[in-house]
Amino acid sequence: MINDWNFSGLGIDKIKSLSGKYTGLLTDEIFYSQGTNTGIHMNICTASLPNYEKLIVGPKAEINYHLAGYGTSLNDSLIRLGGESVERAAGIFSQLYLKKRVITTTYSEINNKAVNLKYLTPYTDEQLQKLHRLNANFLSKNPNSKLKQKWIKANSLFNPSETIYVPENIFLFGPKSNIRSFLAVSTGTAAHVNWKNALLNSLIEYIQIDAFMYSWYSAKKYNGIYLDQISNKKIKHMILRLFGRYQAYYKCLIINISPYAQVPLNIYGVFLISKTRSDVPAISFGLQGGLNQEETIIRAFCEALADVKMSEANFIKKAKFAKIDPKSIIDFDKNVEYYANPQNYQKNMGYLSNRINLVEHLNSSSVTNLSVMIHSLKRVAPQASFLDITPPYVNGYRVARVFIPEFLAMTFPSFPQINHPRLEKYANDSFYIHPMP
Repeated sequence: MINDWNFSGLGIDKIKSLSGKYTGLLTDEIFYSQGTNTGIHMNICTASLPNYEKLIVGPKAEINYHLAGYGTSLNDSLIRLGGESVERAAGIFSQLYLKKRVITTTYSEINNKAVNLKYLTPYTDEQLQKLHRLNANFLSKNPNSKLKQKWIKANSLFNPSETIYVPENIFLFGPKSNIRSFLAVSTGTAAHVNWKNALLNSLIEYIQIDAFMYSWYSAKKYNGIYLDQISNKKIKHMILRLFGRYQAYYKCLIINISPYAQVPLNIYGVFLISKTRSDVPAISFGLQGGLNQEETIIRAFCEALADVKMSEANFIKKAKFAKIDPKSIIDFDKNVEYYANPQNYQKNMGYLSNRINLVEHLNSSSVTNLSVMIHSLKRVAPQASFLDITPPYVNGYRVARVFIPEFLAMTFPSFPQINHPRLEKYANDSFYIHPMP
């Protein structure tokens, strides 16, 4: 493999500015897995944030930040790692530098300026009872309008001078809270070198997650195509180039999730499936949304391929798979491990086969730019809000955070948001855990 070692100011220099043993946003150790002629032709970087959550949230707090950057060169990998690191850190730290925007009150006192309560209780009381047993930070039943809690003053996406109050423990995923009824995750957060692209990427992420969560837990059918059947030569060439020798061990299945988006967007998932049924991981998954079909599919493939390498590393470290109860998963690691375990291959593939219709080609969605996306969102998500959560001590990045209550956010694999208006009519249906990391 020919590796590109030409660095730009967006690559190694930015990572250096973020890293440090005592004062860095990242620790001073960056782990790098380079593409090789005997493996994949993709470069992967990963790193760790210091345990800042123990100072900000509490001494027993533990957060897995899932940091990774990957690309065709080390430079691409470092650029993505830097952006993701700033994004995750902003989510944790922003409660400190945005505290002037936070008030403590009840929903009934601000209901004319707050997000509609029906969107703030996505889990049923029965689900919350179980979540509370597994994680005491969750309430054992849904709150009413008289619960006093912290609310953050966000800006309307469509009229930025208008205020929309959102519970702080939903909008920001760093604050410690033992009155949760909503899972706060990084969905809808993005970092970029300029504000426009940061906002665009945060909206794209929210739209793609909503489309996948909705279609997955409502058991919708996906159109899918294996890589060897795809007619787009550019996509096939690029994926095969990145795949390297791993194409001998894995099949690549691309699924189209775009039809389930509430706003026109290209959304694709990629499953990498062991040909022998015994490789680790047995099944890997990546999901991406974007304006361009080809780029979106390739990025989804890269995410799935990066997960292959990280699942390999986790298995080598542990030397065995844990016994996992698919009814009680409250993180985004055990579901990935469940799909990675060859012992679950037949069951997982049996389920996927019933959900995917194999087709001869994949349609693309027509999407142009940020303004068109916002115009489309206004019709279906009038309560969407945003904030600039860029850390004041970080140069060269902007971080956007959006909250779209009308859309489904990322959820624990064992707990679909069946009390949310988007999924409530499927509340009595059976479901299968999602594969997203």
